[in-house]
Amino acid sequence: MTNNFEKIKFEIWLGCEFWDQPPVIEILIDNELKFSNEMKLPEICKIEFFQNLAFDQPHLLEIKRSGKSDSQCLVSENKILKDQVAWIEKIVIDGVDVQNLIWSQSWFVPDYPEPWAAEQKRAGVELEEKVISGTIWGHNGIWSLGFTSPFYKFLFDCMN
Repeated sequence: MTNNFEKIKFEIWLGCEFWDQPPVIEILIDNELKFSNEMKLPEICKIEFFQNLAFDQPHLLEIKRSGKSDSQCLVSENKILKDQVAWIEKIVIDGVDVQNLIWSQSWFVPDYPEPWAAEQKRAGVELEEKVISGTIWGHNGIWSLGFTSPFYKFLFDCMN
C-alpha cells in the first residue's frame, strides 16, 4: 500500500436459478473488468479479486447481469412456470460484510425487454428506472455500489 492507494479485497457471492440458459455476469471496478462468465450452476458461487484504489476518489462496483431473453421466462395463465434469475447473496469488501451498506447505498438499473415494457406501461404499470437496493435480478441490467477510499473512512462516514 502506498500513501495514495489501498489494496482492497472484494469477495462477492452470487446465486442464480435457471432452467435452460444461465445468466451472464460481469463484475467491474471503475469500468475495469474483474470477472466475466456464465453462472453455469444454479448454486451460490464466490468471486474474489483485489483492486488498488486511489484515496479520496469516488469508486464504483458494478455487476452487469445479462443473458436473459424472452424465451428464458415461460408464463402460462399469468403464472411464471420457469424463469432465469440472479441475485447477490453476500458481499465482503476489505473484510467487512457490507449488507447494510447494500440496502442503503446500492441501486439496480433494469433493462426491461420490449415489447413487455411497453405493454406494462399501456396497462398503467409504472416500471422503476432505478431500483434502490435491488439485489434480486429478474431482468438484465446493472447493479451499482458507489464508495470512496480509504474504505474504512467511507464506512465510518456512512455510519455518521
